[in-house]
Amino acid sequence: MTGSLIQRFLEADEVYVVLAGSGEWSLAGQAFVQKAASDIIEVPSMTDHALRTATAPLLTLWSWSGDISYDRYQFTGSVSG
Repeated sequence: MTGSLIQRFLEADEVYVVLAGSGEWSLAGQAFVQKAASDIIEVPSMTDHALRTATAPLLTLWSWSGDISYDRYQFTGSVSG
């Protein structure tokens, strides 16, 4: 895998909808799971999560719902490919 988003959590709920391409999501410290076009990834509030991609582009629709203040967003480390 070549790209990754730093492992993080926040108070808001997040939803990702994969529109094109594919990527892998890890929720709550679990193993990464492959997701592709039309898959929906729901991330509950305060759930540690990360995303990584391969060399192909990934296009997602992404939404936060709830408190999205900067001080409610926590980075917990990085994800190695």
